[in-house]
Amino acid sequence: MFRFSDYEFEPETGYLTRLNDAQTQQPVLLRNKVANLLTYFLQHPNELIAKETLLTHLWQHGDYRESALTQSIRELRLALNDDAKSPRYIKTIPQRGYQWICPITREVNQAKSKHSKQPIAKNTQTENTLNKPLRLWLAVGVLLLAGLILAVGIWQPNSGNAANHSEQQNQVTSRLRVMVLPFINDTQQPSMAWLEHGLSDMLAVDLKRSQRVDVISPSEAHLSLLKNELPWPAMPVQIRNLLDKLEANVAIFASVRMHQQKQVIDFQAIYSDGRIKQGSLSYNELASHIEVISQQILAMINAHKQNTKKARPDISAMAIAQGMQALQTTGAFDAIKYFQAANTISQTNWASAYLARSYVAVGKWSQARTEFSKIEQSDLKYDLLLNAFIAYWQANIATRQGSSDQHALIETSIHASINSQDPQLIAESYRLKASLAWQAMKWQQHDELLKKAAKLTNEYTELAATADSLFYLGQPNNVGLEKSPYNDLAKNKERLTKALSFYQTLGNLEKIAATQLAIAQNYYFDQEKREIALQDALARFAELNLPYELAMAELYAGFYHMQLHQGQLAEQYFKQAKHGFEKLGAKSALPWADFYIAFSYLDQGLDQSEQGRHGQNPEMLKRAINAFQTLLPNTQSDVIKASSYVFVAWAYTDLQQFDKAKHALKLALTHSSDPALTLTNEYARYSLMYIYLLQDQAQKVLEIEKRPWRTRLQAVYVAKAYAALAQYNKAANTLNDLKEVMPGYFTIQDNDLLEAYRRQNRAGSTMLEHTLPKAHSVYCETDWSIDISKHAN
Repeated sequence: MFRFSDYEFEPETGYLTRLNDAQTQQPVLLRNKVANLLTYFLQHPNELIAKETLLTHLWQHGDYRESALTQSIRELRLALNDDAKSPRYIKTIPQRGYQWICPITREVNQAKSKHSKQPIAKNTQTENTLNKPLRLWLAVGVLLLAGLILAVGIWQPNSGNAANHSEQQNQVTSRLRVMVLPFINDTQQPSMAWLEHGLSDMLAVDLKRSQRVDVISPSEAHLSLLKNELPWPAMPVQIRNLLDKLEANVAIFASVRMHQQKQVIDFQAIYSDGRIKQGSLSYNELASHIEVISQQILAMINAHKQNTKKARPDISAMAIAQGMQALQTTGAFDAIKYFQAANTISQTNWASAYLARSYVAVGKWSQARTEFSKIEQSDLKYDLLLNAFIAYWQANIATRQGSSDQHALIETSIHASINSQDPQLIAESYRLKASLAWQAMKWQQHDELLKKAAKLTNEYTELAATADSLFYLGQPNNVGLEKSPYNDLAKNKERLTKALSFYQTLGNLEKIAATQLAIAQNYYFDQEKREIALQDALARFAELNLPYELAMAELYAGFYHMQLHQGQLAEQYFKQAKHGFEKLGAKSALPWADFYIAFSYLDQGLDQSEQGRHGQNPEMLKRAINAFQTLLPNTQSDVIKASSYVFVAWAYTDLQQFDKAKHALKLALTHSSDPALTLTNEYARYSLMYIYLLQDQAQKVLEIEKRPWRTRLQAVYVAKAYAALAQYNKAANTLNDLKEVMPGYFTIQDNDLLEAYRRQNRAGSTMLEHTLPKAHSVYCETDWSIDISKHAN
């Protein structure tokens, strides 16, 4: 017990009581980290404590801990009614740290606190392994869809009353790292398979709620087993090896069986140092007593003193467990009926939250917001995980819709998740922010945010997020004509292959679909594999009733067929995607759907006979021009505008309306001045050069090219311009530079021209016309192509 000024503080329970104000006699329960921070200050009075010292002692996760410390200092000052400018308790020493400046009286010989918990009754636990071997079945643990499904870290029965939140919180100054393994369904009843997923995740979350342990979820644990090629069920020695790799202290290993028509859970605590403890509990329905089971396990591992108040059974718990099972296997559409049933039986905050989260996945966004609104704001003050969970999904909806407040809601999600100290929620919030950076073509910021998210989760979780980070970018791999220089497709190929194998083993249908779509987007897979993956993703998203994901997959399917110059088929996919986005109200995706529809018209209209494809279709070119001109006034996106003007210019050039084409290209150059639009700018510049060559204005080509060329066509056009001016040596040197600098892009035709220039063989205008490659001859090639070994740009 510490006493200072007019406050009394109990480190064991985290209760702070003001003594001299009758209106504030009710003790306040400080959040775990805030209680730990106050305890550290009181143990080191008058000392100048460096910020790094506090971080080292109280925070483990390096990426967000400084923000968490600042927030905890703010909360502690608020609880103490302290003023940072005129401090009575905590003084900030700029650039150096903090100092506790209030005198302390320590109660040495205190009686048992009125807030202390009573010890748990002794259970039938021993230090040995179970006497009877468990009949072990292969259990499937699953990692939830990042961006669609958060890790199930937030189950909380009886969470509707704010007072209950305070009573249920347990504080401690040191934390164990606990790995919860998937449960073994040893009931011999296939209908009880939900025990493997739902019940083990519910236990993991309730352990996390205690705030006395850090928890590795069953899905993460199972992925870790797969990653390390360990069998499941695993032997204790194998589990201990895994604990060492994950830097965890203890694993909870359990099976569920039936005995005299009751459900029996047999559990073991397997320690990294070789100890094993065990216990057993029996109930008519285990899910309804998950809080009691959690208390028993915490007591067994010496992380918790049992509450004097007996936890109430929750009769809706089994429905919630079944819903969580469905989220991890057959998807959100199936999960909804279970969460609705749970709310009908006994409405709780978390049943409403999971129901709303499921509505988000199936595209019922207004219903999701309505369900979230049923949760009292006062409850969120006491349940930081619930607050962070809701903040994330509200931001997720706003991002899908393209709402004007999406940036603000993402920042709110980041702040709330940091306060909750849940690394996965923080990582998911950073990934949402990364998706906006991608759409804005802030490639470096996008890459930094993804790396920031990766630091917060272990490598197995990050492997799982690979498919999501590619899928949830909001567009196909490229943005218009642009691409991110940080997108390592070769590295992602290996990771996606592993992720797909994991999800197929784990049986997570949503994750399989998202990974297949990411594989379809990756040019390092061969065409056949990409084609199969794409069709699989489309079919699965349709079967799972995930309209947003289906529309995104259809948008990429159109993009894929544009790579094959199959404009008519691409048009069908783009229009299906647009229809899906319109039904959902996903207004941020609509301009892109319109852009790609117009692009598909262009592909069907351009003369591609030189590439062995169709000839010119003037009507489709006019349709493309009209579609782009309709889109341009209705978008604020410079990337859409710049790319659209380039494509309009190609249509006009093919129709030999050169003045209109040059006007469009000059507008494209204006809208592509941002360094992020470098490639679009190059397209516009060499397209303008092509028109000048057609008009025998070679000198204007050289005037445009005031800086080194960056694409094959620029080099070819510059060489042509020199040749037209009879400067054959410069023409030959230009092509020779292309051959040396970009050998993969150097074609047989380029080599023939190089030899001709070297021989100073004058090429007349007729020859120039016939050998001049068209500016539009290279779109959907190189990085857009199916075969990365082909370089036609």
